[in-house]
Amino acid sequence: MLQSEVQTAARSARLDGLSEAVLQALTAGASPTDLMATITDTITNYQASIQESIPGLLTCDDAEVIYDELPDGLIDLPTASEKYGLKRGTIRTWIIKGYLDCHGRLKNSARGGGYLVVSEGELLKYKDAPRSKGGRPRKNL
Repeated sequence: MLQSEVQTAARSARLDGLSEAVLQALTAGASPTDLMATITDTITNYQASIQESIPGLLTCDDAEVIYDELPDGLIDLPTASEKYGLKRGTIRTWIIKGYLDCHGRLKNSARGGGYLVVSEGELLKYKDAPRSKGGRPRKNL
């Protein structure tokens, strides 16, 4: 099955689940406030299940570890991208794909988030590792 077909089937299943929850709430005579709560709960549960099913999605295993100051050997994403000439998105992709381990977050945000923290040695090791060019092979002429 093509990726787009899988995504369409998954989207259809989510919409069916949401419409079923709304229909049950309406049948039970739910008030508009209760109906909104049902919709919110259904969407929140779906988002939680997605984050559990895709490892590394926007988070890391040690994201609960919040550093006030970085320990030796660890580096945050903005510093790493500036120091080694990498884009933050590239480093984040490496974390999501499991090439790098995330060691927590650096406390620096008013909203309680923070920059992801990785091992500087591990980052250098992966940065300098040879990789294939990828893509489709060229024809020999």
